Amino acid sequence: MNSHSSPPEDLERSAAYTRLPDHPPSPADHRRPFKGLAGIFVSMLLMSSLVALILNQDPRPRSNVNGDQRESTSPSMPVPESLMPPSRGVAQGVSEKAVREFSGSGPVFPWTNAMLAWQRTSYHFQPEKNWMNGPLHHMGWYHLFYQYNPDSAIWGNITWGHAVSRDLIHWLYLPIAMVPDHWFDLNGVWTGSATLLPDGQIIMLYTGDTDNAVQVQNLAYPANLSDPLLLDWVKYEQNPVIVPPPGIGLTYFRDPSTAWYAQDGTWRVAIGSKVNKTGIALVYQTTNFTSFELMDGVMHAVPGTGMWECIDFYPVSTNSTVGLNSSVIGPDVKHVLKASLDDDKKDFYALGTYDLSNNTWTPDDPEMDVGIGLRMDYGKFYASKTFYDPTKQRRILWGWIGETDNEGDDLLKGWACVQFPKFRKIPYHHNVWLFWFPTVKLIHHPLTMSVSLSFIDCIDVRLLKAIPRSIEFDMKTGTNVLQWPVEEVEELRLNATEYQGVELEPGSVVPLNITSATQLDIGATFEVDEAALEGTFEADVGYNCSTAGASVRGALGPFGLLVIADDSLSEFTAIYFYIAKDTDGSYTTFLCSDEIRSSNANDINKRIYGGSVPVLDGETLSMRLLVDHSIVESFAQGGRTVVTSRIYPTKAIYGAARAFLFNNATGANVTASVIAVNGTFPGPTLNVTTNYNVVVNVMNKLDEDLLITWPGVQMRRNSWEDGVLGTNCPIPAGWNWTYQFQVKDQIGSFFYFPSLNLQRAGGGFGSFIITNRDIIPLPFKTPDGDIVIIIGDWYIRSHKALRLALDAGNDLGMPDGVLINGKGPYQYNTTLVPDGIDYETINVDPGKTYRIRVHNVGVSTALNFRIQNHNLLLAETEGCYTMQQNYTSLDIYVGQSYSFLVTMDQNASSDYYIVASARFVNQSIWQNVTGVAILHYSNSQGKAAGPLPDPPNDVYDKSYAMNQAMSIRQNGSASGARPNPQGSFHYGSINITDTYILSSMPPVVINGTTRTTLNGISFVNPDTPIGLADQYKVQGAYKLDFPSAPLTGPPRIDRSVINATYKGFIEVVLQNNDTVVQSFHMNGYGFFVVGMAYGNWTESSRNSYDKWDAIIRSTTQVFPGAWTAVLVSLDNVGVWNLRTENLDRWYLGQETYMRIVNPQDDNTTALPAPGNALYCGALAYLQTPQKTPSSASTISGQHRLYLLLLVLFSAAISVLR
Repeated sequence: MNSHSSPPEDLERSAAYTRLPDHPPSPADHRRPFKGLAGIFVSMLLMSSLVALILNQDPRPRSNVNGDQRESTSPSMPVPESLMPPSRGVAQGVSEKAVREFSGSGPVFPWTNAMLAWQRTSYHFQPEKNWMNGPLHHMGWYHLFYQYNPDSAIWGNITWGHAVSRDLIHWLYLPIAMVPDHWFDLNGVWTGSATLLPDGQIIMLYTGDTDNAVQVQNLAYPANLSDPLLLDWVKYEQNPVIVPPPGIGLTYFRDPSTAWYAQDGTWRVAIGSKVNKTGIALVYQTTNFTSFELMDGVMHAVPGTGMWECIDFYPVSTNSTVGLNSSVIGPDVKHVLKASLDDDKKDFYALGTYDLSNNTWTPDDPEMDVGIGLRMDYGKFYASKTFYDPTKQRRILWGWIGETDNEGDDLLKGWACVQFPKFRKIPYHHNVWLFWFPTVKLIHHPLTMSVSLSFIDCIDVRLLKAIPRSIEFDMKTGTNVLQWPVEEVEELRLNATEYQGVELEPGSVVPLNITSATQLDIGATFEVDEAALEGTFEADVGYNCSTAGASVRGALGPFGLLVIADDSLSEFTAIYFYIAKDTDGSYTTFLCSDEIRSSNANDINKRIYGGSVPVLDGETLSMRLLVDHSIVESFAQGGRTVVTSRIYPTKAIYGAARAFLFNNATGANVTASVIAVNGTFPGPTLNVTTNYNVVVNVMNKLDEDLLITWPGVQMRRNSWEDGVLGTNCPIPAGWNWTYQFQVKDQIGSFFYFPSLNLQRAGGGFGSFIITNRDIIPLPFKTPDGDIVIIIGDWYIRSHKALRLALDAGNDLGMPDGVLINGKGPYQYNTTLVPDGIDYETINVDPGKTYRIRVHNVGVSTALNFRIQNHNLLLAETEGCYTMQQNYTSLDIYVGQSYSFLVTMDQNASSDYYIVASARFVNQSIWQNVTGVAILHYSNSQGKAAGPLPDPPNDVYDKSYAMNQAMSIRQNGSASGARPNPQGSFHYGSINITDTYILSSMPPVVINGTTRTTLNGISFVNPDTPIGLADQYKVQGAYKLDFPSAPLTGPPRIDRSVINATYKGFIEVVLQNNDTVVQSFHMNGYGFFVVGMAYGNWTESSRNSYDKWDAIIRSTTQVFPGAWTAVLVSLDNVGVWNLRTENLDRWYLGQETYMRIVNPQDDNTTALPAPGNALYCGALAYLQTPQKTPSSASTISGQHRLYLLLLVLFSAAISVLR
């Protein structure tokens, strides 16, 4: 892509380009008079090198039917020639920054080095220095080639820079890939695209600017395909392979697309050009990429749009979120045609149909054609290109964010331009995004907005990063694509901040206490009450962003956020929604970005960008902002409309940068509030009573499938409600489903959590308490109060980012901290714990005794729990009353729950520490993985201070923890859920019917992927749940061949299930040959933990079993290099999950199921499938569509360290006798 000044002759009528005599002839050019171009391009990889072309000084007006807002510019004046930077080579026709306007009327701003240094972004890709502009995937590496001037920060001497990344976030700079060193590219190696051939060859076609300033297409290829970094490239000796055809100007012929396979043995490539003022796409076909033929006609042309460059052409699925490689054609496919318009430096696209037979593309809506309809981005964004990522089956968009300052500033900075990759993604409607979304709700009489705000700090400023956007077809509107930052960006998140109860009067601005407002990931949703809209007869029918701005008030807007602002608001960038209402009752919503007050400097271009946003009936307005120093990217309605701004503040930089919430709608009152699981994080505590029926309605507002499981709740006769994939089809995004079960013959402390795909690592958990009936006495005096404490390790990365790490074969590494009731640590140490962290406080009265229920809901870390100066009298674990004994601290393993009786018997000279710290780790390295809360007496005389109470000092004594575990015994005389004592079931005298030795091993590679195993089998859940497969006689859904002992052969991935015997009494030996302590859980049952020891289990190990008062529980720990034995009576018919509770091991396959069938079942031992059962897999045809409530917008599963906000479901408990 490049821009040239027009030569004096009429190039559209010129003859075909002829090589100069001193240039060797090439057999590659089979030219004929220009006729046309073609349609779909295939490739898994492309390179989008983007030229630095910016806004034309005199853009031509053009009709626009999509609300494309013509940018408003502050009054401008010519910059004195003496202040302009050195020429960039006007002789080459380059006009990129020569056409840039400067707003304001003052002199050139006196920039300081500190100001200029701040402008360099932290997580958008930039070259190490100088000017940049442009991808493919090969052998595990993403490759980015970009136009690069090694000599200066302005345009000229264009070479191909090269960088690689494993994750699109962290980039490694490589040596220059190609330089202008041949006559066919002597004036520049310009934009090109990569095509991956079926035999693995990589073809790179690029535009070269010849020594005579003629644009030709050249071929290059890697010198060594076995090199994953592709360091060396070879230019084809007989370049160029394509030259301008007759009728096409010599400087209007550039930017070959990725090639697509035409199914007739040929490949096709599109190239942009123009005829007079008509933008066109030419198509060439080839069989060998050295000899090309121009196809008849043009693939598409649009009058009045001028020169088309950086053409992109690719298919999108209309019924799937999966990305498609460039060759796909079918009935459920549309093709996107995108062109970068050289005249006004904007990217337009349209959806349409490609006819392979006649090589033509037809837009779905001629009024929304290329150049007159939809924009890829309504802000500072140009020359975008996509490529297909085969590793994740997605299409990724890269675009160029140019400068709007002057070249003199670029020379001072030593760099210019930023690359921004985007990934096409299908309907992402986010109501609340975990951890970092503000949720704004509009209601009226007067207009009211309720706002929920959360922010993530993006960090690691030492690395320059690109943010790709995924691209998908919007299946809800059917008229546009969706663009969304790739999920890898979640790895950048740090602390989160949220706000609730913020009252905004009309015209008010509320500051948000953000620690680092220069790098943010912000989300907001705005819910407009029908009364507010209906109460307004007409509002701003002719509104557009560019003619108004954030300061112009209307009935229904603007409202939004001010970012990169200083305290006095002398500088800010406003991102906002504005709703216009016509007299016929219809609405048009706009997303706008107002830069007019973004900087006090006058020698930069400050505009108001924006465009209309499709909003469907019942949808909530939503936006996501990525703020990165001098860049603000705004995504509305899941990416239907995107606006990018480039700003140059002089005051709102470094620690002076702030963020604000504003409401400038007339007569509007705004109230901010947090959205979580029923308004809390962790989720609400569900209190029920033994034998009652429980009804929980789950509304899935995530953007992915969801199931809620209830570990330890035995679901007697009713595994249909167990909430794991082997028993339930998942609840789709936007759906609601109702769990209905009886808590039969159980008491105790349990918790619930989302069971799919590491979602528990993002939250969604809460306490589930079953209390005893009044007629059953407690084995202790009734406590004065009941307190729930939920502990767990926590990662800054979202559960999706954690999944990506595991999928890539990586370990999750050390957690970022430990949360106590969803909050971070009290500042017990000013070095280890920063100021401003919200911590948990437990309020108590002196002399009283409280029942404290503690759950470890973390990812994989065993935690030692202790309360400073207080004894923990253990009373119950997971539904079994224990022998009451005191502990100063107790190890609680992942998935376990305990009840302690704690008496407040201290003098309250100060508050006391509540501590949960990591076990079995190097404490000097894991100091930060410690949760600290405060126990506050009502008569406390001061804050807690001093060192934390010591954890167990058993680094070299591996028996300490095991002895503690075996000291926990059941209280055989206590009555549990029933009047008879717990110890009346004499398990020690029952004969064992079957023995299963389950061996867990460290992760292994199976079929090229990292997996974990039990007995050599890595489990994958069946497409059709096991119980449904049985009921409907679906063959082959699973296998009843799970081995009772470890396999001797190589490990395998399978759907093997334990074929257990009804009313059998089985022995399960959990042999941990892994290197980490693990927890194992069995759904549907409580088991007797009869023994554990280091070494390998043998039959003689039974001699050490506790056959009298072993604790009954559903989750037990297994130490590395050790075994744990449990006994269980199989009296609960159904399909029950047996798994590790360590989320990383579970996700990678360490689980199976026990299938227990009563051969004489008459529906007395097992209930039939519920009437609301969901169907999937082979039975998906039985599922009737669910009408999604209008309020059920989906949210993205994200995540934060100290304060988690996760909307998973609304829990309504109905308790019936």
